Amino acid sequence: MKKHVFFALLMTLVSTQAARAGVQLGATRVIYPEQEKSVSVSVMNGSGDRPYLVQASVKDMDLKRSDAFEVLPPLFRLETKGNYELRIIKTATPLPKDRESLNWLSVQGIASSDGVSMAPESTVPSAAQGNVSMGVGLNIKLIYRPSGLVMRWHDGMAALKVTRTPRGLHLANPSPYYMSFVSVEAGMKKVMGSDARKRELMLAPFASEDIDVDGVSPEAKVKWRVVNDYGAVDTFTGTVS
Repeated sequence: MKKHVFFALLMTLVSTQAARAGVQLGATRVIYPEQEKSVSVSVMNGSGDRPYLVQASVKDMDLKRSDAFEVLPPLFRLETKGNYELRIIKTATPLPKDRESLNWLSVQGIASSDGVSMAPESTVPSAAQGNVSMGVGLNIKLIYRPSGLVMRWHDGMAALKVTRTPRGLHLANPSPYYMSFVSVEAGMKKVMGSDARKRELMLAPFASEDIDVDGVSPEAKVKWRVVNDYGAVDTFTGTVS
């Protein structure tokens, strides 16, 4: 679990750097409902002076290419100030039916700076062909959501269980959904968030995490803020048990 939390932080940082390079995505996350044949994501070129050669793929939590999804087109030219629609298609590779599955949509942009061919049918340019400027890449969460889960998303987020431990708090996710926290407050203490030691936490379905924090009293009020399907933030409250 800690390994996957680290990847979530790393991918968020990489995506922020890439957005500054010119290639941008029209979403901060992608939800793929099981009943859909495909889902789409827009890719935009915010650069005013150069096209990009863009390569797109889906990676699993170990950052290896996922067999569960196909991205079309996998390689294309993105014109200056242009935009393109990526289609993500679920393959026949099975995924769990009782919980969400997390992958990463990875979009890499390479900009020509000295006459390098940017034709989509060509291979990715190399330094031997001319000077190129390579963006770090955009990586956003791709969450596959099976039909018929035991509870709705909102009910799942509200179901977080917070209990005291000798060293702080234990957060347990009893739902089939991924929880992406913006902050968690217990009593008057922020135990996770922009000014706390642990800046971000993602709890997988049916997973848990221990948070080191002092001074949380029994039955303290808890408030947690999570990112919803649209990239906005929803707030929930409860009590430490």
